[in-house]
Parts: sequence; C-alpha cells; structure tokens
Amino acid sequence: MDGANSSLVGTFSSNGSYPLRLAYNPVQDEFGIIVYDSKKVINVDAETGTINSTDNYSQYGNPVMIMYDVEGKPLVLTNGNDDAPGYLVRDGEAVALPASPTYFDYCPSTHTAVVTMPADYVSVIEYELNTDPPVADFTANVTTIQIGGEVEFTDLSQNSPTSWDWNFEGGVPATSTEQNPTVTYENMGLFDVSLTAGNANGSGTKTEENYIQVDTLTFINENGNPIELSVYPNPVSGKLYIKLNQKPQKELSVTIFNLEGRMLFTQKLSNLENVIDMQNLNAGVYILKVTDGDRLRVMKINKR
Repeated sequence: MDGANSSLVGTFSSNGSYPLRLAYNPVQDEFGIIVYDSKKVINVDAETGTINSTDNYSQYGNPVMIMYDVEGKPLVLTNGNDDAPGYLVRDGEAVALPASPTYFDYCPSTHTAVVTMPADYVSVIEYELNTDPPVADFTANVTTIQIGGEVEFTDLSQNSPTSWDWNFEGGVPATSTEQNPTVTYENMGLFDVSLTAGNANGSGTKTEENYIQVDTLTFINENGNPIELSVYPNPVSGKLYIKLNQKPQKELSVTIFNLEGRMLFTQKLSNLENVIDMQNLNAGVYILKVTDGDRLRVMKINKR
C-alpha cells in the first residue's frame, strides 16, 4: 500500500496512570500529555519520546484539556476542586470559571481563549502578548573542571526566547544553537561563555568572562618542577587516560572509589600515559584519588 513512511522513535511510561489528552508545543518541540489519574502534565520530547519534565495541576482539580499559545506556554483546562467548578490555567495564573467546563479553544492572532460551559456560560479570556526581546541568562552545572571535563549549560533567559546562539571560548563545540548544550574543554585555562537569546521581538546577549576554569591535577617534584596530570575523557564510557607531562621523582598511584567510599581499583602511574579500563563499572559518579605518599589530589569521574 502506498503512503508516507512512519517509524516508532520512542515510548514513555506514565507509571500506570491513564493519559487523557495531549497537544504539541512547537516552541519547545515537545508534547504535553495530560495524565488524569495523577493530575499532571508530562512534557515529552517530540524526537525521542523521553520525558523532559512534569507539571502538577492538582491544586486546580483535574486537567482535562491542553493547548499551547504563541509563546509556547500551556493553556490547561481543569475540572476544579471545591473552590471553583473549573479553571483555565496559563503560566501559573488560574482564571476561575463560573461552571464546570466542557471545551475551550484558543485564537493565536488575538491571543484569546474561549471556554464553553453548560447553561450557555461562555468565558472569554484575553492575554497580553509579551513584546519584549529576551533577557539572556544562563548557568552551568559546574564552572571548575579538569582537562577533558564536560560542562552542562542551562538557558535561563526571560521573555520566551525561540533561538539561542552560544559561544564557548576553548570549548568543543565552540558554538551551539541548542537551548541547553553540553561542552567539553580539552585545554587548561580560563574561558569566556556568551549567549545571545532571540525571539520575534529582538535579542539579548550575556557574556561571562573567565566563567569556566579548566585545571590539571598538579604535583611538585623535589626539583621544583610541576608534574601535570591530564585525566580524560570525563565523562568516560570505556577507557580513562591519565597523562603525565614528566616522570615523577616520587612514585604516583591512582585509586578509584565509589560514592560509598569502597575502593574499586588501584594502580601505579608508571608511564607518561596510563590507562584505566572503566567499561565494566556501572554508570554514575566515581572518585579518583592520586597520591605520591605525602600529597593527595582528588577529582570526580562521571561514568556513562
């Protein structure tokens, strides 16, 4: 039979709850799925089917219908609790309805929602469009790392940006248009990060100078020369490399612990380039300790 090709790209589980309605959010490229039993909206990635986040509407009753406005904000219709027969909820603002709702629709050109109810009740709600350009802002899960480490950046920009232009000095990749990118740093130093967030009303830029600090693990030889250890890649999926810039005068050893403090692995760093096989370890965070018998250096290793 002729027709368009289709394929299953992902499946999510609502943990036994009963999904009721769903709608597509083109601004965030995700689906909002109402889970009636738990009174929540699950936000599911449109490409992978994974759950990005969950919003709770229990304080407004049972969510029964969802749409998205021109800014990508959810409009959720609920059958109310004791305080009101129902609500139309947008961005944390709830409009109480005079009767139990049956249906609503949204007009993007006028940014207006209309709710119908029995006994000829109709509620018309007009929303003000935000005409301000974005105010760019961001954060990182960590700002001081070792060479080969990874940084996860999170967009915190206001006024509903729809585009993101990142610049990462010293990073790989050096630029990104993702909203929340992940960047690897392979050289020591202090590096700037810049974000320009845009929408139809304009753009805004924020730059943090010397925001990311990339260090090496360092020991000082008896002759005063520094021994620099590069540990990479981090996160690691298989082999972890520990590279020394020169031979130490005092023998170095490396030990890996889990977060409960149980030692999993130890070996001498006898070569300029040393390899630790972490392939059989479970995904998670581990502690790497390097010592010359007198001094100790510690860093976290993320295992994928």
